[in-house]
Amino acid sequence: METILFVYGTLRTGEKNHRLMNGSYFIGNTTTKPQYSILDLGEYPGLIEGGSDSVPGEVWLVSSKNMSKIDQLENVAGGLFRRQPVNLTSCFGYPVVETYFYRAI
Repeated sequence: METILFVYGTLRTGEKNHRLMNGSYFIGNTTTKPQYSILDLGEYPGLIEGGSDSVPGEVWLVSSKNMSKIDQLENVAGGLFRRQPVNLTSCFGYPVVETYFYRAI
């Protein structure tokens, strides 16, 4: 099963973890609705809900194999990030687009 994924940090084109997107299909560039904030966590950013920023990023169609690798990178099982739907200014006709939200610890 494939996932429609919004990436805003190190998974974006030209960034250090973009290699995990190999074999994925680029859909387009967009921004979040102004409902979020981005945190500078040093080596990577973290998106949180409840702000007033529009965060730029890319939308990709990602295979389940790649999603497993990305979930591992984002430490979903360990609780650092959680994957859930995000509100975007353009979803390119897809009903649900997911992203990784930072879990403030």
